[in-house]
Amino acid sequence: GSGLTSAFGYKMDGDGDGAAGGDSSLQYNSLMLADFDTSNTIDVSDLAIMLTALETKDYYYDIGPVLNTVPHFLVQPDSKFDIEDVMSFAMMWNWYNETNSSSIDRWISSGDLVNLEFDHNGIVIEFPPAAVAGQVQILGINGRLEYGINIDDQYLAFDYFNEETQFFNYITERNKDGVIEIPIKIKGKSTDLDMSYKFVDQDGNVISQATQSIKIENIPEQFKLHQNYPNPFNPVTTINYDLPQQTHVNLMIYDILGREVVKLVSEEMPAGYKTIIWDSRNNYGDPVSAGIYFYQIQTKDFVKTRKMVLLK
Repeated sequence: GSGLTSAFGYKMDGDGDGAAGGDSSLQYNSLMLADFDTSNTIDVSDLAIMLTALETKDYYYDIGPVLNTVPHFLVQPDSKFDIEDVMSFAMMWNWYNETNSSSIDRWISSGDLVNLEFDHNGIVIEFPPAAVAGQVQILGINGRLEYGINIDDQYLAFDYFNEETQFFNYITERNKDGVIEIPIKIKGKSTDLDMSYKFVDQDGNVISQATQSIKIENIPEQFKLHQNYPNPFNPVTTINYDLPQQTHVNLMIYDILGREVVKLVSEEMPAGYKTIIWDSRNNYGDPVSAGIYFYQIQTKDFVKTRKMVLLK
């Protein structure tokens, strides 16, 4: 029964049933280990605070070694920073992402602008001058993505990727190059991404953050001229072609006698998957007659011709 008594020695109602005595319980919440800024998240600000503690030997932030299982760790402080502290942080980071992260944090743009570049090879973001740590979150909207991080063991960095939800989360100490590089492999012609980034100073304060949507175009592995569609057609058809590199492109339509009917493309073009539509008109804008036509792509390294049929 309840051992709670009032100041006058009377038994308290421990279980709230209106009668004296009864069991009582008390529930309280504790902070997550590694949540140094008490924000109920484990993120780049916590990494920055730990980095500062490592540099200043502030053992208030000593979180290793630990007993029990994540997240219910019992810390055994040893007044030193070593691999035990890093492992404690890593296990809490993984647990937090697995239990809390299904989508990116959408941060309101603030602070210094950062230099951001992206293409089919990946994403590169420069650290602002005063930033000691950075975080990047990415969510694949369509298509399938593969992420690869080359982590330098000279710097503290932690990554997480959920292949099912296409959610990627990465925090890292500033490296000697002052950039975050995230290699990406795209499955398909293109993909849309939502991306959030945040950079913080040595105390975990935000220097720059933003959320934005980007579209990344994949690059073909080889030149290719696809069959037009529809075929036969009347009066419009679509022609797709693939360029694995930047090059000058000529794309012409010829009649059955080999005479040029129309030049659809004649320009320098970047690598990528390309599309052009022919409305069955010649170079003068006049409709052409029904029959068999040939379309040909010409580049410095590739020439290909295909046949199509115009019906009336």
